[in-house]
Amino acid sequence: QQALTHGGKVEGMECIHLQDRETQYFWSVKMPLLTENQNVYAVLGMSTDMTERKLLEDELLQLATTDDLTRLSNRRHFLEQAETTLSRSRRYSEPLALLMCDIDFFKNINDTFGHAVGDQALCRVAEIIRGSLRDTDLAGRIGGEEFAIMLMQTSLENAHEVADRLRQTIEAAPILLDDGQHIQLTISIGVATPAYPMETLATLLQHADQALYAAKRQGRNRVCMA
Repeated sequence: QQALTHGGKVEGMECIHLQDRETQYFWSVKMPLLTENQNVYAVLGMSTDMTERKLLEDELLQLATTDDLTRLSNRRHFLEQAETTLSRSRRYSEPLALLMCDIDFFKNINDTFGHAVGDQALCRVAEIIRGSLRDTDLAGRIGGEEFAIMLMQTSLENAHEVADRLRQTIEAAPILLDDGQHIQLTISIGVATPAYPMETLATLLQHADQALYAAKRQGRNRVCMA
């Protein structure tokens, strides 16, 4: 249709969804064939199957942007997304909140039960974070047991509600070991919102970190505001 409308060559990626099969990707070139009077009498097209290449590119992108263990964004990808999101929110003066989360006494879990159980704890927290957010929100593992969350279109008050609900959900989901032991998980959370127009991502992270450290100092398993 584009080739007919524009009367010239059109090229691009096409996705074809076949029943009971995976989506196929083709790089297609189409152009109208004209009579001497410049009337279109046919459209000539050539398509090259790019499915394997497209899937490989998607896999490489996922490896480059995703934390292997938790399947959340890795530190670099989260910070890139957060920078873009903050810039957009600053431009339109939209509310936004950053949460810095840290698993309490994580070193004790590793030292007492081993790194495999520590990995379970990280995955459990990541799973709950993923299930607690909207599609528009961002979440990443930015350190050993530290996670960052950016909430779009969210005021400081609403961010506190989200953070405390997340804290309660994690507290209510202990890890059950094969020998019947329960490992209680808790997290501390620091919340910050940007002060436009001067706020940068670096200062916003610093404010959320300071609130997180305050939550740790006050006894852990709590939410503190910057």
